[in-house]
Amino acid sequence: MPNKLNAMLLCDGAMVVGGKATVQGIFDNIMCPLMPTILSPFTVFVRFHADLGPHELKVRMVNILDQEIFFAERAAIVRNDGAYECAVPLPGLPIAEYGVYDFRFYIDDVWVGEGISLNVFKPVIQPPESKKIL
Repeated sequence: MPNKLNAMLLCDGAMVVGGKATVQGIFDNIMCPLMPTILSPFTVFVRFHADLGPHELKVRMVNILDQEIFFAERAAIVRNDGAYECAVPLPGLPIAEYGVYDFRFYIDDVWVGEGISLNVFKPVIQPPESKKIL
């Protein structure tokens, strides 16, 4: 069976217990009033299919210029039907500029696919409407 990424979510937290996943606070946008900043810790939830046996998993976060910002590694042992779910907690990550950041997933150093993009943007502050005086 070829390796296949089925789902990748950015969330506040996730855990897999007894073969069932619980995911909290899914997001793909973050507003930051000032740059540079450090993002609050969050979790990448991944569901994939792979051959049975041990595998090395990697999640890379890259900016639009393909520069690596962060990567996380963990081991996984895929059993039974080849389906696997895991939660990869990430620490607070430093971000230097606004933009789009892609999360890429690797199994045994082979890129399986881009799961999701995170849009980091500055909030737009609208001036208050002027009131007409009659």
